Amino acid sequence: MGEPVDVFALGYVLFAMAMGSAPFGIAKMEKDTFYSLLATGEYEKYWVNYERSHTLSEELKHLLTGMFSHNPSERFTLDEVWNHPWMEGPVATCLEVKQELIDRRALADNN
Repeated sequence: MGEPVDVFALGYVLFAMAMGSAPFGIAKMEKDTFYSLLATGEYEKYWVNYERSHTLSEELKHLLTGMFSHNPSERFTLDEVWNHPWMEGPVATCLEVKQELIDRRALADNN
């Protein structure tokens, strides 16, 4: 079935894979602004901060928001994660992934 803490951890990993960075630095409200926004349910403010440099689909934001819910009883279950519309979206081919990584490397090398 999956414990709520497992779903939170999976959300962390999914975020890191999709964004190329962690969703927050430390899980302490007084020390991390991003974690504080998640913990207090200020999801819109949270996403505004990240969308300054990244673009996410509304479906992915919805999925991650459900996975990051601070209240474990409101957090998505594994069944809700697996059945979420974002999980049914298109999947990149190996060639598309390779090209994306090449493009990202070139961008990083130029900065």
